[in-house]
Amino acid sequence: MYNHQQIKLNARTHINGNHNAMLVALIFTLLCGGAGGSAGSIGNFGDSSSSSSSSSSAEVPDELAGFVAGVALVVLGVMLIAILVALAFSFFVSQPISVGVYGWFRRSINEKKPTVGSVFNTFKGGYYLKTVGFSFLVNLYITLWTFLCIIPGIYKSYQYYMATFIKTENPDLSTSKCLEMSKLMTDGHKADLFYLDLSFFGWTLLGALTCGILNIVYVVPYQMSAKAYAYEALKAEAISYGKIAKEDFICMSGGYYPEDF
Repeated sequence: MYNHQQIKLNARTHINGNHNAMLVALIFTLLCGGAGGSAGSIGNFGDSSSSSSSSSSAEVPDELAGFVAGVALVVLGVMLIAILVALAFSFFVSQPISVGVYGWFRRSINEKKPTVGSVFNTFKGGYYLKTVGFSFLVNLYITLWTFLCIIPGIYKSYQYYMATFIKTENPDLSTSKCLEMSKLMTDGHKADLFYLDLSFFGWTLLGALTCGILNIVYVVPYQMSAKAYAYEALKAEAISYGKIAKEDFICMSGGYYPEDF
């Protein structure tokens, strides 16, 4: 059964002295959540010499306007390329690693000792494109619901809260099946999960004040472990109530998620 206090106590106990969790948090922060856009500044071009030539004074503003327009087009082009590169990196690198991190914490709380490098196993075993497709669809669904209104987007994000954990346990499941199972698992517990996230707000602020150092050494391992314990609690509850079948979590193909993480 879901017990907020017990979940957080288990998470704190789990990360105590767990150096691998810190290394995974470092990877997660740098490659999945720590990328910040770099803003370039446009310097002054300097004043042109004040010597008057035979050109008319009306031609100077036109030439300057054309020059500025050209620079603006170049800047916009660079910005567009940067955005496309960032999106490609997110879809094809950050998202698969993020799924790997979720799987790592799920396995680590189940008395297993996954290696730090196993967070990259989502790039192996023929499941890479399926992982990319899964992450893309989940984010797309939440984004579309958010476009309708902010509240439905938040509601759906908590309905789909456990989909990634489910996918790491049985990568053979389709995206729609993972989402449906997550809906059943989170039924009646969306407010609990919101409260769980809210309880880390203060820690996140402290992490920001330390330039993210506290996030790596404590906050991210603590929060991810808590999410993993919440997943196991809701999974056990849903199975006991007959909402979902235990067999749904068994990967029949022996994929890399259950065996290698």
